[in-house]
Amino acid sequence: MNYTSDASQRIAGFLFAFGLLGAVTLPSLAADTTADPALDARGVVQETVLDPAGRVLVRTLTPAPGLPEFPSANAPAYRGATDYLWLDTAHGAAIAADVAITGDGAFGCAGWWLNNKRTSLYAMSDDNVPEWERLMPAVEFQIRVDANRADRIATTGRADSLYVFDVGSNVPVASQWFEPGHVGQYSAISADGGTYAAVAGVPSGVGAIYVYDGVTGVLRFTGPLTGTLHGLTLSADGRFAAATTRTSVKIFDTTTGALRDSVAIAGETQIGSALSGDGRYLVTGGLARIVRAYEWNGTDYEQIWLDAIGGTTWATALAISDDGSTVAAGAWVNPSGGHVVLYDISSGIPLWVDTSYGDWISDLDLTPDGGLLVASSWGDLDTTEGNVVSVYERSSALPIHAIPDDAVFGVGSAESVAISDDGTKVIAGGKSVHARLLGDGGFVMAIDLLDPTAVETAGALGGSAWRVLPNPFVEGTRIEASRQLSSPHLDVVAVDGSLVRRLERNGLGDTTWSWDGRDDRGEQVPTGVYYIRSEADRLDEPMRIVRIR
Repeated sequence: MNYTSDASQRIAGFLFAFGLLGAVTLPSLAADTTADPALDARGVVQETVLDPAGRVLVRTLTPAPGLPEFPSANAPAYRGATDYLWLDTAHGAAIAADVAITGDGAFGCAGWWLNNKRTSLYAMSDDNVPEWERLMPAVEFQIRVDANRADRIATTGRADSLYVFDVGSNVPVASQWFEPGHVGQYSAISADGGTYAAVAGVPSGVGAIYVYDGVTGVLRFTGPLTGTLHGLTLSADGRFAAATTRTSVKIFDTTTGALRDSVAIAGETQIGSALSGDGRYLVTGGLARIVRAYEWNGTDYEQIWLDAIGGTTWATALAISDDGSTVAAGAWVNPSGGHVVLYDISSGIPLWVDTSYGDWISDLDLTPDGGLLVASSWGDLDTTEGNVVSVYERSSALPIHAIPDDAVFGVGSAESVAISDDGTKVIAGGKSVHARLLGDGGFVMAIDLLDPTAVETAGALGGSAWRVLPNPFVEGTRIEASRQLSSPHLDVVAVDGSLVRRLERNGLGDTTWSWDGRDDRGEQVPTGVYYIRSEADRLDEPMRIVRIR
């Protein structure tokens, strides 16, 4: 993974502890706790931490002193904190129904509709003021957006064109209109930007997929679609496109225009299908609450497993990692409730299920290696509890970061969510009130899963404090304890508990160690989550570190 120098400097510590201390203050940082009447009325204190240049690092919402714990004691206990980087509620009575993020995490975009219809582009590490906006007043329904790995986004909306933008300007580098009578409904762009596409149709349900060359902008082909359109996705390499209708998904070879396969969806669907990065795996789901995984066998997509998600009514969202290893599904429980389910591609038996949601699971996104999952939800309904945004590791149904319902003023229901390839940035968008309530207005939120203040976090090692810089890391990282340990060794272990590397103390002192990301054989370990363990000090909870490449 390549970083700009600025981004490298900001990798100052992942949320490696399983909890974040409330208010964060360092001598070199400025904390602004200016009262906000709207927040005060909800019993919430907002603290904004600034770096020496005055840039916002993190905003933290915590219970006001003397008020009841928030969220309620009945809500699940989350390892992460209710933190976000910035929040845009300058919605113009519009709803941010769809969001996307560039793979490198530098830019996010949102499609706003209902009122003041437009596409907005944000610098994720900057602030909540869009870098630019493109008004799309002709749009009659939701505006759909997608982003490539670094510098291009695609957007379309019903009764408008398909637009492709460079992140530097709201003047499209490509503007592609559809056949007479067809209105744009979904857009997609491959990770490398070499292919972009849209599906468009007419109210009767007859439509087509349009696939374009990402370099020349030339139309490669159109393919017929029959039925109400419900989604479009491109494989990461741009070679295959999956267009979902109410009763089937059609997979096209984007180079030749040939129909690779057509897969029926039992029980119909209202959600898009998911396609792995190389097109090998396909996942479908829908109104029958059945998730099906397929593998390309050289001739067609062959079903390898299915799961009827227990205790639920419909499947509401799907995702698969680019490497094909991990599948995620969201489901709704009638009349109120939601589940997030995670699978390994090898089996329809879930790795885990999170049943803590109060309502509809609206969207899911996985990092390319399946190591992190982000989910969005409509939040609470009546007396239920639930998050509007949750981030999970593959290994656990307990979120490492969460935005609980009603925890942030102006955030009601999240409709869409996306995570960067390295798992450090999340963008979410939605409605300012609950999706089932009448009302307009929406939000876009950026979450930075790095801890930019590199605060020493207590409780990871027998009550002591640790400092890890950088974390996540690429070439190497330094681990420092606040006190001398009884053993000179620290063990790096994998998530399954197996020993990866035994570290010796640095010559710099008795409380520091270094790890170069290699195992005991001198080979570089893969991207993933690892833990530091000291047997002599009897860790109650090993320290978490992240290797990225």
